Amino acid sequence: MSLEKENKIISKLNNIVMILNRAVTTWNNLVLPLLIGVFLAYILDKKTKVDEIPTFVWIIVSIFIMIQFFVAIIQHKGSSFDTMIMEYRDKNAALTNIKNEFENLKTQYTKDSTCFYSQRTALRNAVNSLSYSIGLIRNVEAADREVTEEEFDTMLDSLVRPLHIFREKLFSLEAETLWNIAIYLPEIENNDELVSVWRRHDDRIVPKNRTWKPGIGVVGESFVYKSIKYYEDISKIANNSGHNSRWDIETYKSIIAIPIVPCIDGSSEDDHKPLGVLIMTSSAAEQFNLDRDAHFLQTYANLIAILVEKLQTYFDHTDNTAQGGT
Repeated sequence: MSLEKENKIISKLNNIVMILNRAVTTWNNLVLPLLIGVFLAYILDKKTKVDEIPTFVWIIVSIFIMIQFFVAIIQHKGSSFDTMIMEYRDKNAALTNIKNEFENLKTQYTKDSTCFYSQRTALRNAVNSLSYSIGLIRNVEAADREVTEEEFDTMLDSLVRPLHIFREKLFSLEAETLWNIAIYLPEIENNDELVSVWRRHDDRIVPKNRTWKPGIGVVGESFVYKSIKYYEDISKIANNSGHNSRWDIETYKSIIAIPIVPCIDGSSEDDHKPLGVLIMTSSAAEQFNLDRDAHFLQTYANLIAILVEKLQTYFDHTDNTAQGGT
């Protein structure tokens, strides 16, 4: 039997007990005293001895005694039932709370399962794209030609595209939320500027494609300190974030920036220079969750670091070969 049906039955029984209690109260406080008064008045009026009281009077008295006995039983049972109802309601409230907690846990488990599955799928696709890109670079080297700008854009896009495709399931983005994903790398001619080399964003956003100096803004801070920077609500630190306009505060309300650094696991004692920054923004406050997103995004940034470092090695090798041949 379901909890709802049990509640309905208990509610009906409780109503019956309330009616019986009212009837018992009426009997004890009104009917019984009245009958006793009538009986005593009859005895006194007739001045009848006990052994001279007619039989029908004793029959009536016996009936009233039986009724009173039945009423006493009802009163006792009603009191026990009231206690049982109170205990049931307390236990029912506790069970309802447990049920609600389980429902919340079930909902959270479903969300987490969807998120973890999407993370696994995104990383698997990213690894496949990275494998393809490294193979393409090897083929380009074997063909003794240079990687074109179009090929570079294709390799980077195929690697980061899963973040774009699975963004809603990965980060619980709602339809009305303005989102933005970008990769910043040092400008080739001016390493003092971080420029956007890849970006995907909500169609309602008009990107400014600003450059950031190391140490300035969320991008610059993540780059310099080689650490994840997360702000639940940028409006609380707007004066220090580089996002000072009302549009910035409303559009980029929550921000998470992940440094793209080789050998992030500490396997090398060299203090490697950062390669860039992966950044995500949302117009909703507290969009990202460090427990859920930090490790995943850092892993993703490491895959980007492998591709960027491979391309840098390729370009350095190409430049050295060209200089050696002249």
